[in-house]
Amino acid sequence: MVWVLTRKTWIFLKHLLRNKTENVRHCNISMATFRLLITLLIFGGIGAVWLWSGSIGEFTVAPDVIYLPKLPDPPNEVNAVYMTSWSAASSKSIDYVERLVRDTEINAVVINVKDYSGYVVYDSAIPEVAQYGAKQVIIPDIAALIARLHREGIYVIARIVVFQDPVLAVARPELAIHRASLRTTSSEAYTIDTLWFDRNGSAWIDPAAEDAWQYIALIVREVDILGFDEINFDYIRFPSDGDVLDTKYPVWDEIVPTHKILSAF
Repeated sequence: MVWVLTRKTWIFLKHLLRNKTENVRHCNISMATFRLLITLLIFGGIGAVWLWSGSIGEFTVAPDVIYLPKLPDPPNEVNAVYMTSWSAASSKSIDYVERLVRDTEINAVVINVKDYSGYVVYDSAIPEVAQYGAKQVIIPDIAALIARLHREGIYVIARIVVFQDPVLAVARPELAIHRASLRTTSSEAYTIDTLWFDRNGSAWIDPAAEDAWQYIALIVREVDILGFDEINFDYIRFPSDGDVLDTKYPVWDEIVPTHKILSAF
């Protein structure tokens, strides 16, 4: 078996070299072991294996993860069709997309893996997804789906909705946007009783809440491991529909410009 030292591995390698002290501390390994890991990455060619184990903030990261393969020859120009999680779970819909790819200029698909509902639609192994009640398995074997699409030469993009997240808002109201008019004091605890909702009845997360960033980072890492070729973030913004003047942000101080908050994410 031949392993290929992929671009991802070089990125990971640079990350290790740049942050080796912190990584070694988190991994509880010796510097000698760290050097051995670097040697294996460079000369052993284990480009598909991610051996880092540690944490992101208060969130856990699974150790010894094997990355599933990407499309070996990605297109220079992407012409994609969008698929909801339900259509991606339908074999007939996938058959139709494959015919489109054969007969037209379509060469990619965008698949919803976390939409405006806040649910993660595949069988995620992230503990926080289960803890927050965010797991809703619509696509039962997403790795097999990606592999099937790759066999047809299809570039596979994951769509992740970021700050519109009713599930996380209910599970972690201290990270969510609230109605200012329902809060009596600034020291009052944030609960689901004062959540703010947009015009469509969806709750939002405070874009300045770094715990929410870390939660998204875990999903991104897992989606990357599953073999998606690209990730499309959506709703990386502050809410604009609904009574936005009646909002209270638990983290954002409303002084730092919104574009700087979003750039930091």
